[in-house]
Amino acid sequence: MAKITGLKNPVMTGPARVFDDEQSALEAILAGQVSHGDVVVLRYPLDPSVDYIKRVVGLPGDRVTIQDGAVWVNGDRLSEPYVAFP
Repeated sequence: MAKITGLKNPVMTGPARVFDDEQSALEAILAGQVSHGDVVVLRYPLDPSVDYIKRVVGLPGDRVTIQDGAVWVNGDRLSEPYVAFP
């Protein structure tokens, strides 16, 4: 686990799963160790000093769609109060 700090958006603070490669991330997802809403950090394979910080929206078996600027997971609109729409 890592702690994400120094971000302006408070919903992205807190513990995160850090994966050094795609294989370890995939194994954790398939083992049920990653849940909706979790924050994951993926290292960029061509430059390990670069991190991608992402929030988990969908898991295997989920149907994720984007319609009119909103994210839908399995037919339910994802509640994202931290996102400002124009």
